[in-house]
Amino acid sequence: MLLRRFWVMLSVFCVSSLLWCGLLVSPAQAAIHTYPETDDQMMYRSRLSLRDDQGLAWQTIVFKRVREGQVLDFKLRLVGFPGQVAVAHPADVVLRQGMNDVWQATDETEQDGQLNTVVSSVGQYDLFGVMRSLDRSAPMVLDLMLEGGEMRSLVVPPYVVKEWLALKEMPH
Repeated sequence: MLLRRFWVMLSVFCVSSLLWCGLLVSPAQAAIHTYPETDDQMMYRSRLSLRDDQGLAWQTIVFKRVREGQVLDFKLRLVGFPGQVAVAHPADVVLRQGMNDVWQATDETEQDGQLNTVVSSVGQYDLFGVMRSLDRSAPMVLDLMLEGGEMRSLVVPPYVVKEWLALKEMPH
């Protein structure tokens, strides 16, 4: 009986330890992908899944376009699950990092010919100014407005911000 109890406790300890270690391991980072759009224009993209404060998953896509060594644009595209969310347009996204850094990214969804015909769960924002001043991989919060005036917040962990900073430094 005592030996059986020992083995049960040892098994529980081992399983708990494995679960705890799994929680401490950083999530895998997505690689930055490079796409040639034309002979002289490249797109660099980071795509990761984040959850909002209601537990719903969003694809967060940050990309920049570079032509002949010049950065043309830096964009953030948020894609929610169709039928679960409807993003308000035009409504800017607010990005916060720490107590002092607050940025506003302009909603450009309706100006993109490819997006103005897709489902309402997509929003695209001008991130150029944000990326110009973003310089540390501290966590961020993205606040976006849904149709009907409801706000949603997505926490952007440091490893994601670090990937965005790496994207910022990609060749141009």
